[in-house]
Amino acid sequence: MAASTVTLYNILGVAKASDDVQLRITYRERIHQFKADRQKTPGNRTITAEQFRQICRAYERLSDHDKRKRYDERQEWISDLYESKYTLQQLAVEPYLELQLKQRLQNNIQEHIDVQYHVQRQTLLHCACKKGHFDLAKWLIEARSAKLDLVDINLNSALHLAAYGGHTSIVQYLLYRGANSTLINKWGMTAEQEGIVHGTRITGCGLKQ
Repeated sequence: MAASTVTLYNILGVAKASDDVQLRITYRERIHQFKADRQKTPGNRTITAEQFRQICRAYERLSDHDKRKRYDERQEWISDLYESKYTLQQLAVEPYLELQLKQRLQNNIQEHIDVQYHVQRQTLLHCACKKGHFDLAKWLIEARSAKLDLVDINLNSALHLAAYGGHTSIVQYLLYRGANSTLINKWGMTAEQEGIVHGTRITGCGLKQ
């Protein structure tokens, strides 16, 4: 990996001391900014597609406590990764790369859908729900029969992660599809309790079954 003078914190636009909430707020702001830019002519856009991919990759690393710790210790990351080199997990966490993920999955056997990747043991559905990618989560469930209630290394289900991120539409959809809202994670919390603790105000979405 090559060291860079531009840090992930610079790319995302946050201070190094920022907590999870500030990271999430800033990331959402950058998403909204990028979406607004798509309505402008190319010469008037403030964030290019490649810059936005860098922002997504910065957030993907900084929002994961283990990856953030390793980055802070080494100050290293790969800043010039081409889409063709992205893992399925990296495609799943980035908006606007849904088509690329689907194309990559066309020739993969079904077991790839529920593979639990790397240290966090998260599936593609975990990644999509954590980052608020509703259309991708819906496709994984309806078109590829992704399992709803698999849990990661911290015993978080996709519902926990959607609740943690305040992704109301995904929470509602997962419940509609039959996700188990009574699962308890490593910290002894249900998905509804995660939403309350992190101030995402999802308790009106019918989390209690």
